[in-house]
Amino acid sequence: MVIRAYAENLLLAQSLVDQGRSPEDIDKIVKIDDTPALTGLKTLSRFVARETQTKQRNAEPQESNILNKAALAADIRRAIGYGGMIHEFKNFVLRKDQNRKDLCIMVDFSVCLFRLLFLQVILAEFGSISGTLGLFSAFSFLFRRTP
Repeated sequence: MVIRAYAENLLLAQSLVDQGRSPEDIDKIVKIDDTPALTGLKTLSRFVARETQTKQRNAEPQESNILNKAALAADIRRAIGYGGMIHEFKNFVLRKDQNRKDLCIMVDFSVCLFRLLFLQVILAEFGSISGTLGLFSAFSFLFRRTP
């Protein structure tokens, strides 16, 4: 349903771009309700979290550590991706809504960072994690500079 709405509105959005309309104007005209998709993603996330917890109870320590890292990676993707920080940042840029900016800054990314402190991450893996943290820092810098 949501994907179909995006597909159907793509031609309208392209037509508005061709007419020279601003991104803000296009945002006001092209409306898509993401609620069903976001609800589905949250449901799926809860299901995966329950399954992961069940597997961790019966797992060897090394396997449990791998499951923790996979869960952390999923949490980070969720926090900064669709429905998370990037989604709110797009809405902030288009709608100039200060509450959106605050949501982006306070996104539950901090929960992911807190969990990261308790994981035993070997140095070889830290490079990819630090890249993700760098992305978060860049967004935070942009938010602080945006009036």
